[in-house]
Amino acid sequence: MFTLRGWLLLGGGIAWAIGCALAGYRTAAWVGLFLAFMAVLSWLTMLPSLRGGSAKRTVPSTVATAGEELSWRIDISVPGGNPGGIGQITEALPDSFGRSWRTAFGTALAPVVRSFEIRIRPLFRGDYQVGPGVVRFRHALSLAYTRRKIPGQETLHVLPRVHRLETFDVQAGRASVENPVPKVGSLGHDEVLLREYREGDDTRRIHWATSARVGELMVRREAQAWDQAAVVLLDNRAASYSKAAIDRRLELAVELAASLGCLLLSHGYGLNLIQADGKSDFYDGKGQESQLPLLFALKDVQRADTNTLTVPPLSVAQEFVVAVFGQLTRHDVVGLVEDFPGKGERIAVLVEGVDRDPQAEESLIDAGWQILSSEQLVGGME
Repeated sequence: MFTLRGWLLLGGGIAWAIGCALAGYRTAAWVGLFLAFMAVLSWLTMLPSLRGGSAKRTVPSTVATAGEELSWRIDISVPGGNPGGIGQITEALPDSFGRSWRTAFGTALAPVVRSFEIRIRPLFRGDYQVGPGVVRFRHALSLAYTRRKIPGQETLHVLPRVHRLETFDVQAGRASVENPVPKVGSLGHDEVLLREYREGDDTRRIHWATSARVGELMVRREAQAWDQAAVVLLDNRAASYSKAAIDRRLELAVELAASLGCLLLSHGYGLNLIQADGKSDFYDGKGQESQLPLLFALKDVQRADTNTLTVPPLSVAQEFVVAVFGQLTRHDVVGLVEDFPGKGERIAVLVEGVDRDPQAEESLIDAGWQILSSEQLVGGME
């Protein structure tokens, strides 16, 4: 294709030639024909790069964590024939990544085989489309150019950050760097575990020898994933956060849910992830095998258009409940106490930067819950 300069040279040359011929100045008409010929010749020299060239995008991995670097490669191959030309690659990127990526390179008569690496650092979770990309070759005189599209687009999956919760002890259920020895232990090849006696337990499951040793009643339980049940309740209500397109407090709440969920899964808990509108997903306690599906689910969490927290019926009692709140209200406290009765660890994590209701917090503490702040677990927001 001709550039603007090429079209002006071609059109101007032809117009000059025609005008001179009509006016009877045929000798001067050759000047216009020469200018038009130069534009056409420039276009002809670009044909090899259009017909024989290739461009390909190679993405080693389409999955990354927010804040980590993602990279991929663009390979181009162009035959010779572009005397002193200039090449340019443009890769379309999402708005949140900044403006599109561009780079220029020189070409020559010899064939060109080049590779270019693109590096980006997505800051927020979500799915992002990269591409289409375009390789553009321009003649040295900027009279003509060719374009070659980089085929296809790629979807990049950016998962929420998972923080190391060094001050959070799952076994003790408290924000402590200490690791006290749990009262649950293994008993032989039949994989029977022990836990503290709870009201309503069958007395035939009491393990008297261990009860006498530890000084309180202990009962047998089979070591099944659903015997160690946990809940991560994520407050993603729109009212709990600002109306900004990206609210760092909501992102922090999702990161906390991801970090706590992965920690519980790594300790063998079966995990129920519950969102504010009642959407619930279960992940069995198989460590890293369940962590990736959990992170993919949290990647897609959006604001829920509801003012109340909805907890669906759960099939078994939850031994470990962690609720991550953007804003805790007294109505929320009443719902939490009703939805998660009985014994077990009950922890509410409050995200920094939101209004806090001291009376609601006191009521939740009186109901046997522990309250932590996001600063205690992961520090302040960046």
